[in-house]
Amino acid sequence: MHISKRIVLSIPVIRIFSASIPSLLFVFQGLSVIINAAPAQPQKSSFHDYRMFLAMPADTLQSDSATIALRRFVRNDSQYVVTVNPRDLSLSIAPIDTACHAWRECEWQELLTRYRKTVYGKAILEARRAVLPIKDAGFNRLLSSQEGISLTVDLCPSRHPLDRFFFDTLITALSNEESPVPIGIAITGMWLKTHPKDLQWLLDLERQERIHITWINHSFNHYVLPGRDSTEHFLVDRKTDLTQEVLGTERLLMELGLMPSLFFRFPGLVSNPEFIVRVVSFGLIPVGSDAWLAKEEVPRNGSIVLVHANGNEPWGLKKFVGLLAEKQDSIKRKAWFLYDLRSSVIRAMDSSSAVH
Repeated sequence: MHISKRIVLSIPVIRIFSASIPSLLFVFQGLSVIINAAPAQPQKSSFHDYRMFLAMPADTLQSDSATIALRRFVRNDSQYVVTVNPRDLSLSIAPIDTACHAWRECEWQELLTRYRKTVYGKAILEARRAVLPIKDAGFNRLLSSQEGISLTVDLCPSRHPLDRFFFDTLITALSNEESPVPIGIAITGMWLKTHPKDLQWLLDLERQERIHITWINHSFNHYVLPGRDSTEHFLVDRKTDLTQEVLGTERLLMELGLMPSLFFRFPGLVSNPEFIVRVVSFGLIPVGSDAWLAKEEVPRNGSIVLVHANGNEPWGLKKFVGLLAEKQDSIKRKAWFLYDLRSSVIRAMDSSSAVH
């Protein structure tokens, strides 16, 4: 049974305290509000008009460390903006009419030029450069000098339940040395809609501080088009409504009280230069993988490892459990780690040679 919590906050900027929480927690100056922390399900409040809104502070004298607006939406007749801190890649929510500064809408290229020297700008430019002909867009390996990897778990649409044993195994193997265990979950909108109990189970683990989730946008539908050439497969099909595939998943996450990240993973890791430019223009950072374990790819230091925990790829999970067993001594000596994806990107921007 989920017990609703009453949270009283003294809350003109709203900031989300956690990357993924059962309800949106806001901070306003001089205003007390009560927000109920509820199970993961669409909020009963009116949430609509979620859309792109690229803007920078209207005061052009402000430094490039000022927050950037990427989205806007309406909840209960009040308008809000979703902003990114260009120094640490964190996302926040602010009421558009009481933010600490007015917004000036701009084109994506103007915004990127202005912020090109920040962590955010560097990450966008680096990920955009890391383009292969049809796959592995964006970052696929970070900080090759560090002992350990970044784990990403894909949850594509599936009829099968979540592979809960895999998360239990991770926690058992790592919690004494790393708690909470950092995991990037590449989530699809369709999985969110069809697995509410599994989602709540994951959120309970996070609430208990056993795992820390970075929500990676993995498209809404993750269309699979059998028989198509790889250059026209998955998201890169010409009929794809890219706006719906990107913003639809973000909107659903936020309706569930969860905060998306800036990261995007192409379904099947299939992409092309045109679609990479289009995804980046949403303000997102593409993330691939150099170690898709079910495809027998071998992780290296700094690898972004990919497994599926949606019941469709048990072999990849078995391979990762084997990797944990192999690294147990190193884990106990704190000589091998799972690294948080966002933190790794931030550190990697200090040394472009550490990024692949």
